[in-house]
This record gives sequence, C-alpha cells and structure tokens, in this order.
Amino acid sequence: MKIRIKSILGIIAAFMLVSVLPCFAGDVVIRVSVLMNQYAMRVQGKGNLEIKDAYTLKKIGSFPGDVTIKIVKGKIFANKTETNSKFIYVVAEKLNSVTTLNGTGYRGYYLIGFNDQGRLQAINYVDLDDYISGVLGGEISAAWPLESIKAQAVAARTYVMYKLQQGRSGLYDVVNDTGDQMYIGVRGESPVFTRAVNETRAQVLARDNKIICAYYHSSCGGGTADSANVFQGSTAGLSGVKCPFCSGAPNSNWGKSLDAEIIRLRLARNGIKTGKIFSIKPYSRDKYNRVIYLEVKHEGGVSYILSSEFRKSIGYREIKSTKFDIKPQGIIPGKYSRSIASNRSRIPYLSNTGGSSFNDMSAMSNIPSATAMTNGIPSAYYFTGSGWGHGVGLCQWGSKGMGAAGYTYKQILATYYPGMILCEIESND
Repeated sequence: MKIRIKSILGIIAAFMLVSVLPCFAGDVVIRVSVLMNQYAMRVQGKGNLEIKDAYTLKKIGSFPGDVTIKIVKGKIFANKTETNSKFIYVVAEKLNSVTTLNGTGYRGYYLIGFNDQGRLQAINYVDLDDYISGVLGGEISAAWPLESIKAQAVAARTYVMYKLQQGRSGLYDVVNDTGDQMYIGVRGESPVFTRAVNETRAQVLARDNKIICAYYHSSCGGGTADSANVFQGSTAGLSGVKCPFCSGAPNSNWGKSLDAEIIRLRLARNGIKTGKIFSIKPYSRDKYNRVIYLEVKHEGGVSYILSSEFRKSIGYREIKSTKFDIKPQGIIPGKYSRSIASNRSRIPYLSNTGGSSFNDMSAMSNIPSATAMTNGIPSAYYFTGSGWGHGVGLCQWGSKGMGAAGYTYKQILATYYPGMILCEIESND
C-alpha cells in the first residue's frame, strides 16, 4: 500500500508517496480478537458454513447454517466432526455476509482455535470499512453531528492502520474493547456511519510520512494532554490543546473516596510497592491542570507515580481522568514521628510543566529525608476531577460540540491533532 500526502488540513502542500504495508487482494482486512477463553462457540448464518483447516486450507466439512465449535478431550470438534487441527476457519458461502458468533453479528469470517490456556479464542477477519462502522457504533452515537462522526471515523481508521503499520504478529491485530477500540460488529452499523466511512474513505492522519497512533478519549474536561505525559515511550507526538467544547459531557465532574490501604494494595498489585502511605498529592501538572506525576510519601520512601499508571492501578472507573484534585480524609489521631526513608524514585522528563523536573538522581539524593506527619495520617483520600479517559488526542464529546457548532471534520481533526496531515492509503493494485 501507499500513503498519498495531500494538503487536506492545509498544513503542507507537498505530494509524496511512501510505502506503508502490504495489501491483501487489494483490500485491508483487520483481524479482531472478539472472543477468548471459551469452551464452545456457536456460529450461525444463512446458507452453508464451511470449516477449513487453517494450516492447509483443506475443507473439513460444510454445515447448513449452524455449527458449534467445541473442545472434546483436548480436540476441536465442529458439531460431531473432529477437525484434527488446532486452528480452523469458519467461512460463510458469501464471504462478507453476516453471521453470528455466540449471538453477536459480524461480517467477514472467523479463525477459531486454542489459546495459551487451552480454551477457544475467535478472531474476526473483517474488511477495514466494515470494521470502522462497527467501531463507530461502539464508540459514539449515530445521533451526533455528521462531521463529528467523520472525525471519529478518521481517528479510528488511523489507529488501526497504525497498528498494522507496526507489523503484523500473533493471531490478531486488535482486540474488540477499550484495550484498542470498541468494536461491536453489525450491531453498530447505521446509515449515517456508513456515510461517514464512505465520505472519509481511506483517509488517515500522518506525521513525517508515517501514520500516527491516533489516540482518542471520551471527554477532556477543558484541555487535552501531551501524549508524552501519559504514555511512557510514546512516539505519537501529540500536544495538548485547549478544549471548550466538551462542557456538559457525562462525567464532566466526578468524585471518588478511596481507602488508603486499598490504594496501597492496588498499587502493589500493579508492581508499585509502597510502605504504609503517609500522604498523596500532585507533584506536577500540565498547562491544563492535568496531573502528570503524583508524589506518594510512605514508609519505604517517596514514590513519584505517573498519573496514567496510577489510574491503571486503581481502576479507570474509579479515577476517571488525570485531571483531578486530592483531599485527605479520616485523619487517624496519634503521633507519627518516624522518618521517611530517603529512597526516591526517578522522575522522567515532564512535558509542558513550565519548570524543571528531577531527572538527575544525584540532585534527588541531596533532598533530605522527610518526617511523617506528627499529628496523624489520612485513612482515605477523596479524588474530585473532570473528564473521562486518558485525555490524549481527540476529545469525543468535544468533537460532538465542535460538530454542533458548525465545524467540519477536517477542522475538528486539525484542532485535536495539531501538526498532523490528512492522507489517503492506496492499494498497489
């Protein structure tokens, strides 16, 4: 395939071609993991369902519209037929017709086989455009402005094409949940989604002739985040922008009280071990008041935890965004004069903080050991924040607001992905 660079967003006016990835039969097929850890799966559809050995493509059997794939004594059976294979394809007579897998409708066909736990997994092989339609239905509403939907279509297409650009490995390219994108198959299709996909066909976002990782999230609470401050090692190069358009979105304001010991245990479960926690507070924020690092003082020292890692540890539904404040609660009375150990975790470079950060371990070693609170420590912490999601890239509810205000999808994309260019992917055929 090729990327054809255009000045669609008015950022550059050059015309270049660059090789991106191979194309299958002139089309892009996405491999989506849709089911895992199953003992049995049922595929239904109109006409015959053909079972093929995934290694040899040899036909194993044909079943009239209904087949159950199950494990019997460590082997895969299709109805009562032993397949003698660890992976099989289940294909409808018409390749792009709708079939249901455990009651959920998908286009394309399935690869079904053993996972590492000895149970069944299913991968849906689906055309790119059909995949994007199924993602739109899982991510946003068909009642949103068309231009907002088109912006989401480009973002979703860019994200999955970025994944493919990294090189195909393993059995699938993406999963069908928030680990990648919410893909719900034909249940998500609608005429307006089809129109949005068609009117942005093949369009993706790129920088330096490479498709970017087009992150997006539900709502930003007033300003998006730099990708470098959220995803360690990220090469997306996305800068935070002001966003006045998502006001009134769900979870514009949220609050959550968490027990200090629960916080300690959840951090430890994610590999961040601390002693008894004495205090938690924001250490650094970006220009839109999002927390970048938290400072956690505890018996074992002082840990500086990336706020996105903190969210991952505590739970995304508990700490809904990285834009929050913290209040200590339930001070436990008593005298605590024990000194905090001088061990302090290194802090990587911070973007858009307006100041320096402790990158140098020797600089940190000059900071004297602190003393724990002498009049008690909090038993809990109350988090209050705004927005939902990691905050990087497209703000979905901000996009909705921009669409309602008359902005085009190109203007929406230019707002949330500054410096990126809009391109087209082309087949070599």
